[in-house]
Amino acid sequence: MKRIILPFILLFNFVPNLLFSQINWNLDNNSANFAFLVIDYNTYKFEGGYFTKFNYQPGFDADSIPFGIIYNPPNDHRDILFSYSATNDTIFAADIWWAGQGHIIFPNKIDSASQFSYDSTTVSDPLSFSYYNYVSEIADSLFRPKADSAWLSIKELSALKKFSGQDSNYRVGLYLYAPAVGMFNPNVAKWIIFLYRGQIVVGIKDENIKPNNYQLYQNYPNPFNPTTVISYHLPTFSNVSLKIIDVLGNEVATLVNQEQPTGNYKISFDASNISSGVYFYTLRAGNFVQTKKLLLLR
Repeated sequence: MKRIILPFILLFNFVPNLLFSQINWNLDNNSANFAFLVIDYNTYKFEGGYFTKFNYQPGFDADSIPFGIIYNPPNDHRDILFSYSATNDTIFAADIWWAGQGHIIFPNKIDSASQFSYDSTTVSDPLSFSYYNYVSEIADSLFRPKADSAWLSIKELSALKKFSGQDSNYRVGLYLYAPAVGMFNPNVAKWIIFLYRGQIVVGIKDENIKPNNYQLYQNYPNPFNPTTVISYHLPTFSNVSLKIIDVLGNEVATLVNQEQPTGNYKISFDASNISSGVYFYTLRAGNFVQTKKLLLLR
């Protein structure tokens, strides 16, 4: 009898260690590392996560996660997509349905919660938090405390501590994914907690990566309501013009119209007095001209 029981005892001890082994996300300090964790809206139960990485591009992550976000407001069927601003590679995409229930489209496979491990310590705070609330039924005053509770529920994940690194050089974004609409259904909603780690610059004055040419960066956040920040780099003293125009080519605002020395600049644009829609911003400096798109959603 003992000869029969012993192998099962050994197997019983081995299998949990195999099933609950920590996911190896293969972080790379020279890459733009992204991950997200899925948490149930009601119970804050952790359901799984996903990791991906891309070639790092400087200038996109000085103050926040370098996201480009496309959100199509729900009618019968709409969607939301988060992408790396520097390359437009998709990080997360999901359906939103009026009748029925949407689902996460990309990635189509998420590592299950059983593959993650925990320890008794909690992860250190990130460089920044960003909040993405696209659910009109939930006011920001309620959304943020609930999102913070979702964050607290996963702070003992071992993979999260590995992602944060020794110097807490990472950023966090919190998004509420409501796959069914018409009336907000908390029973199917999920918290999506995004993680970002790359060659992050703490502040523009501390930036040690200096482009050798003119650079106009994607505004952040985008979409936005009602303010966003536009950043650019000047490699030499220049006569600078930065303007906002609408889809018909009409000038909406002049943000900069002056000479500026070499350096990095951040300009805040307040769109409180204009209607929702697609707009463009154009930087003219020396012989350099570039235009990028921004989206105002109310």
